[in-house]
Amino acid sequence: MYGGSNWPLRGAKHTLWEGGTRGKGFVFSKNLFKKTGTVYNGLMHIVDWFPTLMTLVKGETPPGMDGVSQWESIVNNEASRRKEFVYNIDEISQHAAIRVGDWKLIQGSPGNYTGWYPPPSVGSAVHEANYTESGPNTFRLYNLKDDPYEQKDLVTKKPDVLEMMKTRLEEWRKNLVPANYPANDPTC
Repeated sequence: MYGGSNWPLRGAKHTLWEGGTRGKGFVFSKNLFKKTGTVYNGLMHIVDWFPTLMTLVKGETPPGMDGVSQWESIVNNEASRRKEFVYNIDEISQHAAIRVGDWKLIQGSPGNYTGWYPPPSVGSAVHEANYTESGPNTFRLYNLKDDPYEQKDLVTKKPDVLEMMKTRLEEWRKNLVPANYPANDPTC
């Protein structure tokens, strides 16, 4: 389990929690940045890396790519060009998660590891979250700016935001490319 820990964020690998989806990136250069030793905290998705690197090398990003170049935002420490993204929409397991600005919506089960899992160097106390409902009609809503550890579900306190997020999730679903689960190949 500790190999999948992203503590102090909630969850672990294979979950929709920030601890299972958020990662760090590192870029080093002695001559590409106006200022060194900075941390960029802008919203970025893994699909943004290709267009970002293409901007760096003055290349062309092919049309139809999901990502957006974040190079100017990173170099100038400006606001992210990305305002939202899909964590996952799984029609078979009937769970999904999206982010719009500071808001995160989870539908259905976020995954098996729902607590906070510190690495052994910090201690062995695992704080498990207590929730019982995980069906496809279950929603969780978090403001990640105010609550980066996903401790306060705001689904009952922010019904207007919940409805906006549910509408946006349905819009993303309309463009969903169906998953391809080919039959097992006995020759493999």
